[in-house]
Amino acid sequence: CGVTDVGSVKGELVEGFVDERFVGGHPVAGAETAGVEHARADLFEGAVWYLTPSATSSGIVLERLHRFLTALGARPMAIDPESHDRLLAAVSHLPHVLANVLVSQAAGRGDLPRVGPSFRDATRVAGANSAIWTDIYIANRDAIAAEIDGAVDRLQAAAKTLRAGDPAALTEWNESAAIDRRRLHDADHAGGQLHELRLTVPNRPGIVAQVALALGKAGVNIVDLGLAPASDMRSGAMTLVVAGEADSARARELIEALGFPVAQA
Repeated sequence: CGVTDVGSVKGELVEGFVDERFVGGHPVAGAETAGVEHARADLFEGAVWYLTPSATSSGIVLERLHRFLTALGARPMAIDPESHDRLLAAVSHLPHVLANVLVSQAAGRGDLPRVGPSFRDATRVAGANSAIWTDIYIANRDAIAAEIDGAVDRLQAAAKTLRAGDPAALTEWNESAAIDRRRLHDADHAGGQLHELRLTVPNRPGIVAQVALALGKAGVNIVDLGLAPASDMRSGAMTLVVAGEADSARARELIEALGFPVAQA
């Protein structure tokens, strides 16, 4: 059997849970609503589901969990716990902090202002369930605080540009944001033709996690994963399915750098 979780912070949990049956997990899905009345059958369809295996995680458990999540319609992606927590501080936890700040700043003006769609969109997650979010803020406080510091630096730079009244600089700043948004969107929807890679690895704990984490760290998503131990149980074959020619080539480079022979089927 295998054990996983769906928490938003992984570092302390994975460090304290040393068991080959455990693989940390975090689906990037859901909404600001809660309760069974808001349940959706398509909740995980197309959603990234981060997996944070450790050096002790069983390769068989990782393979079965990967297949289970794929069957739910999710896109499993391996990542080490520390990188996961820094990433989520930037793309999930910081937005909650900023949403809280925006509503407090607007509500503190005295006469409550009428707000438009852009404000409602930007503050949709403000005041999210404290029973969950207080724990998230505490568990990932250092990474979140670092992202807040970075955001403050960018806000101060924006304020300086505004005070300078330079239309060209403001246009460049605004259009740069549009380009960055498109890049993030394109990265989230990247795909392409599927490529099957086969490699031979020694049959020892942590090997599957080592390969999956190496690819995940480089942004290479494993679409499917299969394991087949050799008859002598001393080695085994891994089959990885990767989308896109560029990711397939990158995956081969990474696997070869780990010292494992790999071939494309």
